[in-house]
Amino acid sequence: MKKKKPIIALTGPSGAGKTNIKSIFDAIFKENQIKAVYIQGDSFHKYTRTEMEALNKTESSLTHFSPKSNHLDLLADLFKNFSISGKGVARQYAHSEKDAKNLGVNIGCFSEWKEIEQTYDILFYEGLHGGYKDDQIDITRYVDLLIGITPSINLEWVQKSHRDLLVRGYSKQEVKRLIIRRLPDYLDYICPQFSRTDANLERIPLVDLSDPFKVESIPADENSIYMLSIKNESVFKNLDHIQQKKWDMFNEELGSATQTIRAKDLKNCLKDVFLPTILNLINQG
Repeated sequence: MKKKKPIIALTGPSGAGKTNIKSIFDAIFKENQIKAVYIQGDSFHKYTRTEMEALNKTESSLTHFSPKSNHLDLLADLFKNFSISGKGVARQYAHSEKDAKNLGVNIGCFSEWKEIEQTYDILFYEGLHGGYKDDQIDITRYVDLLIGITPSINLEWVQKSHRDLLVRGYSKQEVKRLIIRRLPDYLDYICPQFSRTDANLERIPLVDLSDPFKVESIPADENSIYMLSIKNESVFKNLDHIQQKKWDMFNEELGSATQTIRAKDLKNCLKDVFLPTILNLINQG
């Protein structure tokens, strides 16, 4: 079966920085006239925020990391259909008051399922399960370029706690309980995905986050470096055509498959490394 439309996925846990990386790719796509349809992993949750909070108050061990809390069968169907026809069924999730107003739903709820009607060059997924695979469902079989956004664990907790405290109104104790509750599913369902990726990207903060629950603000991007580990041979070959990798801080001292990048150079790095592969996937369609 010949695939006609490529699928790119960012996969990683909450608070790892996927949304920031998505915005960089969005800018790269616009500069290169690539039309992308963006799919939120959160829109494939089974439960609204209110329903999930109610479950959290019971003895239920469900978390959003678990496949049992998500419509992964529908996500696989979307990926399959888009790869063949450029079509599929999706919906959106209201994270904020702005989202809720635009979608006409309450915060933490979903829009109606709708058919993708426009013509797009690629599907770009950002969520928890872009690299998920088990005996019944294999999301990875439809993904052409899979990038893991791997967390620096204390930074992940800083970002999650700030979002849950400010946006969702949780207390610090509620945030801590949720983090502890999620750890088994994080180890069982999130971590294994990073071994299936074409590349993994990690943000490394250069500030003290030793107690993530006492950090007053999320570290600014400029106070970080990024480490990109490339595992896919075809992506790796793109580096051979780059004469001067000005964004590589250590001049390949760590080996050319591992690039260390200042935050201000991240966009140029992602463009140089991944754009040739993405254009090739589009042209092969």
